[in-house]
Amino acid sequence: MNTFRPELWVRVPITELQAPKQNGPHMVYMDRWWAVDADGSAIFYKSTRYPQCNPNRSVVEHLTKSLPGATARQIPLVMVPFKISDYE
Repeated sequence: MNTFRPELWVRVPITELQAPKQNGPHMVYMDRWWAVDADGSAIFYKSTRYPQCNPNRSVVEHLTKSLPGATARQIPLVMVPFKISDYE
């Protein structure tokens, strides 16, 4: 049985990811399937800030089964800001 724990997830509006306001490095994701909540926000795993996306739709559909209200949505272009220091 899957127990949903909302404190493990972060939601970021897709509109912010398609038109980032901050300068600096961004990871660019093209033509990926994303786990998206009912409000149109992309879902990220909180501890790693890892986006819940994949080029394979069925992978994301499987993931969304454990995220209440989430669906798989293909998004052509997403830009996720990151800090180089996160990788040092």
